[in-house]
Amino acid sequence: MPTEAMLFISVKRKYIAISCIFLLLIILTGCMPNDGKHSNENPAGFFWGLWHGLIALISLIWGIFTDIRVYELHNTGGWYDFGFCITVGFGVYIGFFITIIAIILTIALICSPFALIARLFE
Repeated sequence: MPTEAMLFISVKRKYIAISCIFLLLIILTGCMPNDGKHSNENPAGFFWGLWHGLIALISLIWGIFTDIRVYELHNTGGWYDFGFCITVGFGVYIGFFITIIAIILTIALICSPFALIARLFE
């Protein structure tokens, strides 16, 4: 039976986690593409391409409600594109592999001999 102190700690942890996520989103949205920071005289380069590719999903969602776009229009060309594609592609591949690993682990846990034996004795 959880005590009142344990429930308070659980609620406190939940508020801390929500606050950290909110703070992280504010930090990530501080350097969105097409926020007026770059121009033809000061184009976004390779490292900005890396960053914009990393926050592409956040930019996409944020862009639904504002004028922010996923891709910086004022860029250096190939190097910006290269950086953008590296991080967008990396995120897609990491998500794909995490999904595959989760499916394999789920199947292994469901079909393992120990799980089958445990079900016999339930």
